[in-house]
Amino acid sequence: MPVITICGQGPSAERAHVAVNLAAEAALGGRTTLLIDLDPQASATRQLFRDPLDQSPNLESLVLRGGPLTEHTRTLRLYVRSWVVFTRSWPLHVIPGARRLEGKPRVDAATQLRLLLVAAQKAFDVVVADAPGLADALGRAAAVDSDRLVPVIRAGPAADHEIESYARQSLAQGVRESAILHLLVGTEINRHLGALSRESVTRLVERARRESRPIGRVLQTEIRHDVALAATRSLDRTRADWVRFAAEVLADCETRLPQRPTKQPSQDAQRCDDD
Repeated sequence: MPVITICGQGPSAERAHVAVNLAAEAALGGRTTLLIDLDPQASATRQLFRDPLDQSPNLESLVLRGGPLTEHTRTLRLYVRSWVVFTRSWPLHVIPGARRLEGKPRVDAATQLRLLLVAAQKAFDVVVADAPGLADALGRAAAVDSDRLVPVIRAGPAADHEIESYARQSLAQGVRESAILHLLVGTEINRHLGALSRESVTRLVERARRESRPIGRVLQTEIRHDVALAATRSLDRTRADWVRFAAEVLADCETRLPQRPTKQPSQDAQRCDDD
């Protein structure tokens, strides 16, 4: 089953918000979904949970103690806000981040990440990782071991250069070109820059194809607002950009990866429900 890593050099809160919304939409689509917060700032954890950080279970407890994945997983309920009332809720399973995971323990976590992802693929339909840049040990490990790598690119006059640079760095680390799906964000802040950015990115892709240069792919869906400003627990389904983004990424995975029947979360995961 697909492992999708959200990455990028930009603000961690922005990247985390993309990861949270992708995982949430996958869960709302009926897939048992795991979100892994690998970022040292634990931004995704802060967005999802209101309690203090660095509280077990989290990524640190998983690295130090090991054991079954579900022992280090927390579950929360996502409520969908419709035009009228709140509708039914869906579970989202999360391995929270750990800000104290530094130095050798973080390097050890990077070496264990492949085994963690293999175990996660056996228990969940979709695994979404919020990862830092490629300079970080966990970020590099997640990029290489994922089925899809989604770099978050801030729309603007330098977007094409950032896309090309991140693709080059990713390929140097061993990421497959077909796994790279670039996402443009923030175009509604400045529509003029957004239009110029899309035009320059289109030229970049066309030029790369003519010259047979690896570049990955650019998603058709743009996130048209400043994703760093909002935190997500109750989702407003009228925000169609998130729905389109998740649908595009998941459809890409489903057409290129083997499929298997949807499974229900384990009893251990159910008992971890914070609600």
